[in-house]
Amino acid sequence: MNSPRKYFLRQYSSENYWHGGIGYTHMETVLEKEGYIPFELPVSSVRLFTFFRRLQILVNVFFISNRTDEWVFIFPVYGRMNRLLVKILLAKKVRLTAIVGDIDGLQDDDNDLLKRSCHFCVAFRL
Repeated sequence: MNSPRKYFLRQYSSENYWHGGIGYTHMETVLEKEGYIPFELPVSSVRLFTFFRRLQILVNVFFISNRTDEWVFIFPVYGRMNRLLVKILLAKKVRLTAIVGDIDGLQDDDNDLLKRSCHFCVAFRL
């Protein structure tokens, strides 16, 4: 039996934050120090190439991942392909852990944004 692999969805560490997202980058730094392997979808200026490359990677993740793997991601997940990755992992019944960094709409008292955020949480069974 394969030993469990531990991954985290890197969304923030590659950015230089001076405020706002700095807590997210710290969370990702701690996960990496704890032995989690960072997973980040590629970025390129050629949008069509990037789309198909990301899609290929997501297909590979679907076939390679198994139930013993553990994935951590920071909520909210903004990128469409990152959200698709979370859905793929849910479909594979991989162990997922969400670290809630923010719930859009709470701070600004924006009920419409909060409803969309909560709908997203329900969609991911958070």
